[in-house]
Amino acid sequence: MSGSDPIIDAVLCRAARGALGWSQDQLAVASSVSRDTILGLERGYPMPWRSSRRAIQAALVKAGIRFGVTEEGDAYTVTLVVEIRQQRCAKCAPQRSQTTQ
Repeated sequence: MSGSDPIIDAVLCRAARGALGWSQDQLAVASSVSRDTILGLERGYPMPWRSSRRAIQAALVKAGIRFGVTEEGDAYTVTLVVEIRQQRCAKCAPQRSQTTQ
């Protein structure tokens, strides 16, 4: 497996979308590929073009998905890691009470 080859497949795509809470339409927009391409990939149809798989994978990575690859001989294992980015809202943070003396 070459380091530049996209590793995304049907299972990884569905798992990553699910982890992000994205629909196929949302992934299609984020990756600039058609929804039919996403649908075909997830149904296990013959793999779409490498450029489409690369765009899908890049969109997922940009959204916080990380793909870890461990190679052992001719086989490899892919681990899906989700980075949760928590943003704090200034209005939601507890206010510090100010006391005057």
